[in-house]
Amino acid sequence: MTQRSLPALFTAQALSTSATTIGVALASILAVKLTGSESFSGLPSTVNLLASAFSAYFAGQLMARYGRRVGLTLAFMLGTLGATVAFWQALDGHFWGFMSGILLVGLATGGINQTRYAVSELVEPQKRGQYIGWLLTCSAVGAVVTRLCIPGLKTLAASYQLPENEAGWLLSALFLALASVLVGMFFTARPTDVPKGGKQVQVPVMDLLKNPQIQLALVGMMVGQGIMLMLMVMMPVHAQHMGHGLEAISTVMTGHVVGMFGLAWITGRWVDRFGPRAMILWGSALLALSAILGLLGHSITEMGVALFVLGVGWNLCYVAGSSLLTGSLTPETRASAQGKLDVFVWASAALGALGGGLLVAQFGFAVMYSVALLVSILTLIGVYLKRTAEAQFA
Repeated sequence: MTQRSLPALFTAQALSTSATTIGVALASILAVKLTGSESFSGLPSTVNLLASAFSAYFAGQLMARYGRRVGLTLAFMLGTLGATVAFWQALDGHFWGFMSGILLVGLATGGINQTRYAVSELVEPQKRGQYIGWLLTCSAVGAVVTRLCIPGLKTLAASYQLPENEAGWLLSALFLALASVLVGMFFTARPTDVPKGGKQVQVPVMDLLKNPQIQLALVGMMVGQGIMLMLMVMMPVHAQHMGHGLEAISTVMTGHVVGMFGLAWITGRWVDRFGPRAMILWGSALLALSAILGLLGHSITEMGVALFVLGVGWNLCYVAGSSLLTGSLTPETRASAQGKLDVFVWASAALGALGGGLLVAQFGFAVMYSVALLVSILTLIGVYLKRTAEAQFA
């Protein structure tokens, strides 16, 4: 059954990435269009991240009780509903109705993001990093699919006399609906280390946080998400301030996506070979290097290198943290605990996205990069000094 389940999860990941890539690209544009003010441009992404953090806990509880298959299928279905509402309300010109669709998509994302845990449970412990890496590689495929669909989307929108930006959300709904069908029909395998009929046990968050391995996994994922969102969101704005145009900025962001996902097929193997702790150390070092490059860079090439390095640093922290977290939990506590702990991960992402804008608005880009550098260096030092027992991952 694993032979059907893993391809279904990988394909669903690619489809959901396509859907969210379209949504993220269009949400800020539609927010400005519907309100007539750029001050609302960042609201959709903020709502999406906060909703993801909020719903991660409940998604974990749902999966603990009814299984990954039910939880993920419902998450993709909720995302389909949200994208459909966003399309319909944007088409009617209702901004807050459009935001309600964004909220639903964000709530769905909290569950969809736990696909990586479902994959890691279906393979041997020594291959978890490798398969999570392949899952992220499928995200890169999804981003490419999105780009290839744009000409067809424009043609379809024109034939039905629909605005292109609004029609993009309809395409997102279609992708998420396909993902829900794939997961519902073909994700039938059980975790390799969970006995049939085994019941999930609830563990308080404070007890989970006492585990040194869980602490390390959370630090890796939280710092990776927070720094990545902070610099990723503000780097295009910085490039624009330096006089670079939309085409150059688009090229830079493509390089960032390649850094995030393009090398995941090999970074996952590194996690399995050298251990999560070593990869979190390297990831933190790359996050620090990215902040330095962003601080010193002025040309679009320098900014592109900074964002590429940022993507690879995030990848190492995220894959290593996800793999370590799965291995640090017992099978009977895993699903519910991962949902609880993912709240911290996506809350840090929201904080990074919000914090970057606030720091730039109040103090400028130099201070933002300096804060990112400081947090990365402190993480690097802390992880190095706090040696965590991880013999099973070495």
